[in-house]
Amino acid sequence: MADKRVFKFEYNSGDAQAPVFLEDFDHEYRAVKLGPIVTGVGYIQATTDSREDIEDNQADWETWPAGSVSTATSDTLDPSVTAIRVYRTSGDLRLVVRLI
Repeated sequence: MADKRVFKFEYNSGDAQAPVFLEDFDHEYRAVKLGPIVTGVGYIQATTDSREDIEDNQADWETWPAGSVSTATSDTLDPSVTAIRVYRTSGDLRLVVRLI
């Protein structure tokens, strides 16, 4: 049985870097972990802008404090963050969003 407190997303070569809207998870999922599936490098960006601004490419995005990572790295998100997105610079990555 799947753990409903955890959502996992995988980013492979050629995948679109679509945002993950936290409002879809009742704004309660605030812990994130990004790491390689086998090998990979990438980073997370977050925004507090509206879904409309995000969809219109008008949102301001900030890169998470860890910067670009090549090992599994965790962080928490401020409750005002409305969406996150992953940038994969190489390899394959897994994003885990967890209820805390």
